[in-house]
Amino acid sequence: MAIPQDTELSGKGTHFRMPLSTEQLLLLNNLMYMTAEEPLRSITAETYQGRTVRTMIESIDIKRFDEGKNYGSYMTGTDWQQILRSIQKDERLMQMTLAQTYVDTGVGGGGGVSALFTEPGLEEAVVCYRGTAGGEWKDNFIGGGETDVLDGVSTLQQKNALSWYQSLALEDYATVTVTGHSKGGNKAKYVTILEPSVDRCVAFDGQGFSDEFVKKYQRQIAGNQHKVRNCNVEGDYVNLLLNDVGTCEFYKGWDIGAGGFLENHCPNTLLKFSENGSCKMYPGSREPAMEALDQFLNSYLRSLPSAQKKATLLLFGTLAEAGFHGAAAEELTYIALRGKNPSWTAKLLAYLAEYGQANSDFSKKLQRFLSDFRMKQIAKALQTADMIAGWDGFDGLIDGADWLGSRISDTTLGLISSYIGQRAGIELSGEELRRLLTILHETNTEMERIPAAMLKGNGADAEVRVGNCLPLELIPVGTMVHNIELHPGKGGQMVRSAGNGAQLMAKEGKYATLRLPSGEMRMVPIVCRASVGVVGNGDHNLINIGKAGRKRNMGIRPTVRGSVMNPNDHPHGGGEGKTGIGRPGPCTPWGKPALGLKTRKKNKQSNKMIVRRRDGKALAK
Repeated sequence: MAIPQDTELSGKGTHFRMPLSTEQLLLLNNLMYMTAEEPLRSITAETYQGRTVRTMIESIDIKRFDEGKNYGSYMTGTDWQQILRSIQKDERLMQMTLAQTYVDTGVGGGGGVSALFTEPGLEEAVVCYRGTAGGEWKDNFIGGGETDVLDGVSTLQQKNALSWYQSLALEDYATVTVTGHSKGGNKAKYVTILEPSVDRCVAFDGQGFSDEFVKKYQRQIAGNQHKVRNCNVEGDYVNLLLNDVGTCEFYKGWDIGAGGFLENHCPNTLLKFSENGSCKMYPGSREPAMEALDQFLNSYLRSLPSAQKKATLLLFGTLAEAGFHGAAAEELTYIALRGKNPSWTAKLLAYLAEYGQANSDFSKKLQRFLSDFRMKQIAKALQTADMIAGWDGFDGLIDGADWLGSRISDTTLGLISSYIGQRAGIELSGEELRRLLTILHETNTEMERIPAAMLKGNGADAEVRVGNCLPLELIPVGTMVHNIELHPGKGGQMVRSAGNGAQLMAKEGKYATLRLPSGEMRMVPIVCRASVGVVGNGDHNLINIGKAGRKRNMGIRPTVRGSVMNPNDHPHGGGEGKTGIGRPGPCTPWGKPALGLKTRKKNKQSNKMIVRRRDGKALAK
């Protein structure tokens, strides 16, 4: 929920504004994508340093934009006009100062851009990290396994982002917010986990962290992930990488144009712009296809030994980086076929085939989604894979691929290529087909090595990810959970309301110890299930009802106070004038104590499961 920018809080002699709303932070993140292409200037331009956002916006001639032109990241001239007008309408944003910028050009830096925005009066400092730069695509995947950085789990870009944050003088600000989009969101979360001075983190479509990272920094994640909020587009394809930390929310995507599916990841896609210049984010739900793809990718990575995972992720990163720089299909094919890369490709194909058989709706969901978002070529490739795998002679062809690739005649290869062309509409040369057969042979061998347990998407074999439900004994200590069972198989009974989450504190013997939202420490049978993560809509308590009329519109009828009733209607009734209630404490209409009454039985059987009450005391024995 967006917090109104003019909301103010006061208490104990202080008077201060609420932190910037989610929409306001997202607008600042959009500014990070300004390029040097006229009428825009890069956020790092010298003319902007130390100046207000107002100065920056007023230097841009909005009328000079070519409405249909792509100014980078599929953000057109029309998109930029909407973004800039929304910022112009927000006086609080216009008053902020671009205090400092940073370009990560060091060893392994990749060119990532960061910026510090500050408010007058030392109210809020906002540290923004821009999304993936040209030299950072590989880093997105390197962070999925063991790394060469000293701690073995961080990447150079993440370490550099933390170092720059620690160099800033932020001690005097009332609120320090860290935010970012895409790779910037990942950096923001990384800094929040390892730097206690951060007050809150809002990440937009940012990927997560490796299993190795979560294990190494388990204590820091448990202590700081309550500060992290993930805001993702329904159909975004970057946030699904690796393990999320903090709460996770999904929003509708808007104005998806020429970029099609790829525009799900644009920083402006989260915002719905109105004609009056305002903008708003609307809650949504994750695309089923993206959920299925998320489960597949994480399941596949967990199936690989550490060394193979590192090599596979390096291949993915190399392909992504080459594609970002405009590499042709032939260049990408060369990368995939050089060195040991064909082996990693074969392992991926094998796992995809086995996973598709174990999860029958996976391919259908993905194909439907890709077709809807104008990526029909990829959808067609998936259909082709299914078609070839269902071919009657496929198994025999696979078994003989090791000698077919070298001995089969060009004529026969031509016939096979013609068959694939007629059924799938894809043309393959003889040499391309020879390479395909060789990879398919290795794929067939790999398929026989995949344990069936690795292919399951839920239950006891499910991965530890936000939204998944699995026994407490399989969830790492420090993880936030909700919808917790008290008795195995009965279903969730605890921690189910909006914004709530319990923390798994310890596991010992038959029981797991949980810290509930109230502060109570309670033991639960370790075989009981819980859902990973925190219940969404945590901002519901920030809604200000304001007046009685709004409450009435919610369907709640007016109530009459007991003191104005008669004694036969309410215990508070009767007497002359504004008399007291006449009892030791307030009562219900039925004469029962209304406030502070302890209703828990002293001899309740489950008392032995409560380690500490919410008031910090132990239960009387």
